[in-house]
Amino acid sequence: MMPISSLHPSIKMGLLIAVASLFAFALEVSGESPATHQRLLFRNRFKNPKEVVHYYCERDASGFVWSGLLESERKNFTLWTKAPDVDSFLIAKDYRIMSEEIEPGEKEATVRVKYELLGVGDGHGAFQPPPGETYFVNFRLKKEGNTWKIYQPFAHSVSAVVLESRFPYKKPDLGTRTGALMRRPDPK
Repeated sequence: MMPISSLHPSIKMGLLIAVASLFAFALEVSGESPATHQRLLFRNRFKNPKEVVHYYCERDASGFVWSGLLESERKNFTLWTKAPDVDSFLIAKDYRIMSEEIEPGEKEATVRVKYELLGVGDGHGAFQPPPGETYFVNFRLKKEGNTWKIYQPFAHSVSAVVLESRFPYKKPDLGTRTGALMRRPDPK
């Protein structure tokens, strides 16, 4: 089987859109309302580092970092020379921006984010227990002109984090170390 990472980013995006459309259709048919996803922005007009990180985390939460960050987003919101290329993703219950520290001179900043993890998944439906209950990321940003951009973690070391609420799955029985993601039962 071909690994997800070997697919062209536009193919990964197409697959994600197709899967998301199927989920939205299934939710509409079942009577549940589909999750809201962060709208794609082509320009970075955010005034502070916290807003940039919030936008990134929201796009990541919907799977847009795992499936292939668009080139326009990479250039406008990060200083990375290439987009992250990952085969798996962390699944989180929620995330919270903990703090924002702008350094003297107001040219660099750190924004700390805390995730409550549920597991690790991939595009084939595999599920593993999380490496821990919480996961912290310190986003480092630099100010380029009037625009804040993420430069750390680096693209090659960033972990994609998808929110469980954006996809209609529940944790499998982890009596065994692995399992497939399972569809939530209808709440009747």
